[in-house]
This record gives sequence, structure tokens and C-alpha cells, in this order.
Amino acid sequence: MATIAKNNQKSIEQFIYRKQYDLVYYPKDYTNIINFWNQSLLYGKIDNNQDAIMLDTANLKLLKTNTITQNKQFYALSFVADAFNEFIVEVQRADQARVIPKSKLNPIKVTKASIVPQTNYKDTINKFFDSVFSKNKLRNQITNLNDFLNEFCFFMMNTSLYVTQTAFITNNISSPTITGLVIELSDLKHDEDEPKAINYLEDPNYQFFINTAEKYSFFVDKNAPWRMVFNLGTSYALQKFKNYNFNSLDEVFANAYKPTYLTDWKILRDLLLQYYTDYVLVKPKIQIVELCGNDSITQKTITKENLDNVYGDLFWIKLYYYVRLREEDIRINQNEFENRMRKMVSIYNVGGEMEALKYINKDTKPFLDGGTNPSYAQVIEVHKNKKARTSNFIYKF
Repeated sequence: MATIAKNNQKSIEQFIYRKQYDLVYYPKDYTNIINFWNQSLLYGKIDNNQDAIMLDTANLKLLKTNTITQNKQFYALSFVADAFNEFIVEVQRADQARVIPKSKLNPIKVTKASIVPQTNYKDTINKFFDSVFSKNKLRNQITNLNDFLNEFCFFMMNTSLYVTQTAFITNNISSPTITGLVIELSDLKHDEDEPKAINYLEDPNYQFFINTAEKYSFFVDKNAPWRMVFNLGTSYALQKFKNYNFNSLDEVFANAYKPTYLTDWKILRDLLLQYYTDYVLVKPKIQIVELCGNDSITQKTITKENLDNVYGDLFWIKLYYYVRLREEDIRINQNEFENRMRKMVSIYNVGGEMEALKYINKDTKPFLDGGTNPSYAQVIEVHKNKKARTSNFIYKF
């Protein structure tokens, strides 16, 4: 009998039914399984150094058009698309030879593949900004960019916002489809166990499907049994890498993806400035407040073209460092925060932007020794350790 777990159930009922699906109903003899819920949380999202990575969409390739619905095109990483197209050929041959009957898994129909991660990120972050600013009647309180950024920092201190690319990728707000490694064959909801069991686990072709997927280096998602995820760790995968001049997994990560910590601060700066400009449309220029020699306050209006003269790179990198500390909920006091900030500035002054960003990345990276796929238990341990410390530092302009 199929399990009936749903997200709208009481916690204890959902826990019991999820366990039933996981331990009882799902076949134990399938080996090419991936579990995004509580095991491979960051698969394809971080490299072998545990650095968050963003897919370079220049490496995407169109999936075969005769395998999908005609009104939409789907893409995956080049070598993933090649492997999937070979998989499709074998399914079609099995169908023609009547080795497999018609079913949900014959013919194969793609419903979702790679999405553009940069667009998905920016759309998500702008929604976060909307929730922060539009609901708190701040329009009349924000008169200049400093006001805006101070309000932003205040909300970073008091709410769980993930606004950098790094945090977006390493938290569950981002879909596995941003990796370029995922192809889905159904639009069913992932949280309802009964339809997935009836429509896929009980499908007469499921055994053939999962075995053939493994042959072409695909995992199948345990909690979405219609989702195929390319296995980067096989000899078949290495063969496919080499077709695109990638001789190892490290070369794939270095060339088909980009580490987010190198561009995080610039993208965050641009998003904040764009949102500020859109938010205060009645103020076409950016205003800053200056304290004159006689202690009187004057307002100076500058154009966006002259912005860098007032808010230079180091200004935004410092803001980015504060944001990363808050996103990872790193528990330090004000004195420790100021010491870390001074150290980062010193590194910047001596070694430049790259060295400063490396320092920030290392200081805020939650998984230094957890492997490329930290388990659910590791995630819980990291958060437990954070909660055991105090966190009362502030950052104002």
C-alpha cells in the first residue's frame, strides 16, 4: 500500500509516513539513488573545496527535441545532455523492440531541466527586498543611501535573510535544477508520497528506467523518482568530460562553474543600488549626509556616475563581509566582529581584493571538513554550535 505523507499533515503523522516511504515502501535494491532532502544537500552546488559555485550557462546544451514536448526547449550541461540523449536512444530502442510497454516512463517526456541560476537568484532576492521594505512603511524614513543600507543591515541582524549568491546556493531556497545536472520527467509535487509511489515506483518500466539511468551515469532522486541527476563520479562521466576538454572533476568545477565568493560583493552592490533607485523613484539622485566643520548637517547629492568616489570597493566588501557573517549566523560579539573586520581590511590593503575575498570566504564557510555533500546530521550540528554562542554585533554606516 502506498504511503500518504503530505506537507500539510501534523508533524508526527508526516514523520511516520515519511519514514514508511523511506524504509519500507521504497525498494532497497536500487543503488544509484540520490537524496536531496537529508543527504546530498549541496550536490552540484559546491566544489571539492566546499566553495559555492554557480553554473556558467555558456556550457549548457539543448536536449534532443524529439524527446520532449514541441513547444518548449530544455537544456542541461553539455556532457549531461549527451548522456541523456544516449539514454533516450536506448529507451526508444527498447520501445521499438517491445521490451517495455507504454507507461508514464515510455515515452520519456521532459518537464523541467536546467534553469538560469543568475536569473533565479536575482528574482528571489528582489522578492526578499520587497518583503523587507514594502511591508514596513519605510518609504518616508529613507532619505538617502546610508539610511537604506542601515535599514538593510538592521533586517540582516534580526531576520533570516539569504541575499548573496553563496547563501542562495547553499540553502534550500535554491532548486537543484540550477546545477545543470538535473532533468525531471514529471510535474508531480515532491511532498506527496502516494502519487509518486503509484505513478512511478509501481510503473511497469521503473526497474528498466532506473537500471538504464545508472548505465548512463544518472542517479534517480529517491523523493522524486522521476528526477534524474547526473553522477559526476563515474568512469562514464569522465569519458563525457573529456569530450569537452575537461580531464577531471576539478576541471569541470573550474570551467563549467564559477565560485560565487569572487563576484558576490559586486552583484550584491548592484542589486542593492538598483533596488534603492527603484524604491525611491521620486529621488532620481543618490543623497548622502555629511557632517560639516561647525557640526551642522548638510545633504550632498551625487549622481550614480560619481558613486564610486564616495562608496568605493572596500566599502561594499566590508558590507558584504557583514552580510556573510549574518547569513551564516556566526555568533560573535561586537569586539570580535570589529577585530575580524580590521583584519580583513588589513588583508585588503596589503594583498588586494582577491586575498580579502578569500579570507571572507574561509571565515564564513560552514563546512570546512564535511565533504562535498554534508549530511543532515552535519547541518544540524553546525546550527547547534551556532546557537550555543552569543551574537550581538552591529554594523552601521
